[in-house]
Amino acid sequence: MKNRADEPDASDAQLNPKPSFLCSALKNARAARLAWGSQVRRGMRDIEPVIEALLAQRPTGFRNKHLAEALGVSHTRACQLLASRVLSGELQRTEGPRSQYIRGPDRGEADGSLARGARAWGFWKVLVDAYPKLVYVSLRAVGLIEVRTRRQIRGALRGAMDYRRFLIVDFEGVRFISDAASRELFITLARRWGMLVEAINLDSRVAQSVGHVRFGD
Repeated sequence: MKNRADEPDASDAQLNPKPSFLCSALKNARAARLAWGSQVRRGMRDIEPVIEALLAQRPTGFRNKHLAEALGVSHTRACQLLASRVLSGELQRTEGPRSQYIRGPDRGEADGSLARGARAWGFWKVLVDAYPKLVYVSLRAVGLIEVRTRRQIRGALRGAMDYRRFLIVDFEGVRFISDAASRELFITLARRWGMLVEAINLDSRVAQSVGHVRFGD
């Protein structure tokens, strides 16, 4: 006769799932975490193609949530990424209660001129329109008063290096630039893209810092 004590208890099965079930659950959870992390890393690295795709899919503009969903990041992080591009002129926001993001005047396409931070009918805008191989970037206009990192330089010049040969960087209003940022601008990027880089409107301390990196003591 079978002993009831040997029969499995339903409550025990609920409290102690089978090892195969546990392994499957852990494996699925781990795969989900890896997929999420991969999506975030891939999205952060490839943000420009994602923005281009959103602009193509939504000609009248896309919203903050669309970028957040595409990259797998929070709405706050997406807002930060978009804000820096609005400041640089790569994107602009439409007016209204449900404002959207559309292509900005300083996006940096191959067939267009680029004078980032220049006045609409000012000297640099007119000059760059006449000579599309020349690009002008005002660091203060893109929010850089103190330039400390290489990442800040790359962000300010995003889309500016691909099709041009001469770069004018306006330092008016800039109070500080680190050696690392100077090296990124005047040496690393200049050599990588084969561009001639000229700095204008440097104050004396910034000029000394830049000169130390470009020409040595």
